[in-house]
Amino acid sequence: MLRGLALMMVLAVAIPSGARAQVETLTGPWQQISSNAGNCPTCQITIDGIGALRVTANNGWTATIVERERNGMPTAGGGGQWRAPNNPLDGKTFIVEFELRGDRLHMTMTLDGGRGRLRFIEAVFGRPWLGS
Repeated sequence: MLRGLALMMVLAVAIPSGARAQVETLTGPWQQISSNAGNCPTCQITIDGIGALRVTANNGWTATIVERERNGMPTAGGGGQWRAPNNPLDGKTFIVEFELRGDRLHMTMTLDGGRGRLRFIEAVFGRPWLGS
């Protein structure tokens, strides 16, 4: 269910011309500052690409997101999957949303928590070179 919804989101979202200029603000490395899933000072993500962006996390998940603008702020959303053997999330698909607020990238990941419940992982990232 989440996989189909994530694919629909990626395919249905058109990139406004104003958002294309914002891609550079989202691309590159990001260091996790905080998360409701637990502190992880070594967790990082990298966002790269043009149009459909690729997010790669060093803890086993990847996603394809599409950039857009909401209320004048760069945002992006799409879906992905965990590939982390020996992790209970291995093989799970998810929907992920990002919003850039100042110099912080806020992420919300929505996973199927089983038994019809959704699990929400929220994290904040900063640029490593800004002393995140």
